[in-house]
Amino acid sequence: MKKRPISATFAFILSALMFFPLTGCSSGAGGGSSGEDYEESPVTSTPAGGTESTTPEGENTETQTTSPENPETPENPESTDPVYYTVTFVSNCSSVPLPQKIKSGGKASKPSGFSKYGYVFAGWYTDSNFTASFNFATPIVKDTKLYGKWNKLHTVTFVTNGGSSVSAQTVENGKTATKPESPTNGSFEFLGWYADSEFATEFDFASPISKDTKVYAKWHELYLVKFITNNDIVVEDLIVEKGSTIQKPSTLKRTHYKLDGWFSDAERTITFDFSTPIQKDTTLYAKWTLSTTFGGTYRVGVGSNIRDFFMCDHEVTQGEYEKYCTYKGNKPNDTYGKGENYPVYYVSWFDALAYCNKRSIAEGLKPCYTVSGTTDPDKWGNTNYQSVRDTVTCDFTARGYRLPTDKEWEVVATCGQDYKFAGSNDIKKVGWYKYNSNGKTHEVEWKIPNGYGKYDMTGNVAEWCWDWWDDVVNVNASSHTSKVTRGGSWDSGEYPITLRGSVLPTERRNNIGFRVVRNYY
Repeated sequence: MKKRPISATFAFILSALMFFPLTGCSSGAGGGSSGEDYEESPVTSTPAGGTESTTPEGENTETQTTSPENPETPENPESTDPVYYTVTFVSNCSSVPLPQKIKSGGKASKPSGFSKYGYVFAGWYTDSNFTASFNFATPIVKDTKLYGKWNKLHTVTFVTNGGSSVSAQTVENGKTATKPESPTNGSFEFLGWYADSEFATEFDFASPISKDTKVYAKWHELYLVKFITNNDIVVEDLIVEKGSTIQKPSTLKRTHYKLDGWFSDAERTITFDFSTPIQKDTTLYAKWTLSTTFGGTYRVGVGSNIRDFFMCDHEVTQGEYEKYCTYKGNKPNDTYGKGENYPVYYVSWFDALAYCNKRSIAEGLKPCYTVSGTTDPDKWGNTNYQSVRDTVTCDFTARGYRLPTDKEWEVVATCGQDYKFAGSNDIKKVGWYKYNSNGKTHEVEWKIPNGYGKYDMTGNVAEWCWDWWDDVVNVNASSHTSKVTRGGSWDSGEYPITLRGSVLPTERRNNIGFRVVRNYY
């Protein structure tokens, strides 16, 4: 290749320099962009008094720059334009804060308004290993990258095992849960929180949480044992540990009754075994039976115009009635009192007569009542017919069972005493009535008896008497329609001895029963 003469080469270079004057390339120098619109160029450290550029080794590095406005005047080596640095954020979540360009020596602004599901933000760090926390009060003197740290959130759930509820807690990874107030669980005693459902390890609330956690309440398993005596005899409730046994209550005494035992059901069909461990809250029911023949009949001495007679000391019970008769309508139920020793109800006047005759026949006594020409109640026919009702007669000389007359009932109820009720002026002592019965019948013989030892002649159930209403109150009626009832019932107010009820003999009510009498000789 033909060499160019040296003089020609020098002339070319000089011509180029005249058209393209030399300028500096570092960020923020006079010939570059200013503010946020700038380009970064590789720049070496700048010693005082000049600019150092990257020049191949061995070549002349001393180059004097001149200002474009005045090529003859050298440029000020110390630039007066500000230098900016970029702060970049690596948020480690879906929301990434925008980079910030900060004037040298200025401070970055802490980003906000971003989140990460299931985590809590733990701060900005200068390294991706999160070992050096960044302080936003630190001046920015270089390009900076910051890393967002997140701590996982864990749910601590409290399993109360039947106790009152305890709210779950959200706990930051590595932090501790707060011990809640102790739950309650009836009569059970709270023993603490455990880390396992088998209660092998007690939960340490000072231990850091590193995962979703369940904490279990442990209880001292106590159970309540209640005793239902169905009278004024009180047996105190017991609180016992699970798996323990209880002792049978001391022998209970009740006039004219014997205790048949304790039962685990209200119907008193399942006998309770006191050697059985208690595994739950338990209610035990006492069962009583009348301990005297015929429920305790007593002779009542009366005036010369009334024959001496026995009267049962209690109203005929459901157990006694069902031994001889079946119900022809509604049956006694729990709503109005049900059980062997509750007074019978839902029985008509004719049902009471049938019971008297059937019991008399069973015990070998002459029946008192004849209907449609026979003493056998199964042959009486339909007593709803007036023609059948008109055939009823009573043999008052027979020794069988019968209903008391209105006069007999009143003589026994007053027992020669001047009381408003049968045995007292305080109805609560002698009878179940509207304001103490709880809307139902009660077992016979719970209240105190009157002077003749007769129970419930006031309240519990009203009692059928033999007499027609119009005969007793001296009404001249063309035909008999209603029978007398005495004594009031569980749904009556303060019903004195002197009052009477008037009820059709075919009616069956939930508040009417009866008691029986027998001739003394």
